Amino acid sequence: MNYYGHDSDGNIEILLSKSTPINVDDFLPLIIREGSADPTTQYFDVGLEVLASKSVMSLVVSKYSVDSDGLDTVLITNIPNPSKCFIQGDSDGIGQEIEITDGSLEFTTETSGLFTIVIGSVMYIAEQIEVTAL
Repeated sequence: MNYYGHDSDGNIEILLSKSTPINVDDFLPLIIREGSADPTTQYFDVGLEVLASKSVMSLVVSKYSVDSDGLDTVLITNIPNPSKCFIQGDSDGIGQEIEITDGSLEFTTETSGLFTIVIGSVMYIAEQIEVTAL
């Protein structure tokens, strides 16, 4: 038997394969359901109580390189609300998850290097953007 677990927002958090039924209380606060799911392309629609396909984001990126002067800015817009953003690279914000609630993100840095910005939302396939800081 296959199972998947999702949170109250519909994010699929865990995939299980067991030969016997599981104790759903062992996985609280996740909601465990019988069946298969792909967390990269599916989410659980909590309103309709069905698995649904994630959509592709239509992000708008102003540019893919930025001067590392702390002033030059990359603007990313058309971000679904709410979304989460994770920035990987040589900056003080590494490892911090940023909640996006206004549909946009401004990125600036004083450090040269390659930065990867990952934006994810429950109903959308996560997008990865690479920005070079010169």
